[in-house]
Amino acid sequence: MKKKHIAVLATIMFSAILFCSMARWQATSIKGTVNPPGGASQIWAMSSTETYRTIITDGKFELKNIKAGTYNLEVKGIAPYKDAVIKGVQVIDGVPQVDVGEIKLEK
Repeated sequence: MKKKHIAVLATIMFSAILFCSMARWQATSIKGTVNPPGGASQIWAMSSTETYRTIITDGKFELKNIKAGTYNLEVKGIAPYKDAVIKGVQVIDGVPQVDVGEIKLEK
């Protein structure tokens, strides 16, 4: 009986450790839209140690598998629209998605 209790306890502890590890390393994404939809081609997320890039399609973007940290987003405008910068986007471990909403481009 004692061995059975130890096995059950070990299984519970292993499951708890596995669950916590998965939550900590959960992939995070940054998503949003660009207005006007055809006004930009690419977006970068840059921190002091990491850089990510993706293509903007139909005014929508999603940067995937982002590490925790503080990022500046740079949107590459297509003429006549100017580039845009969004500063201080926070990515936190365990939060699956950061939605920055709509980024309006200026001419």
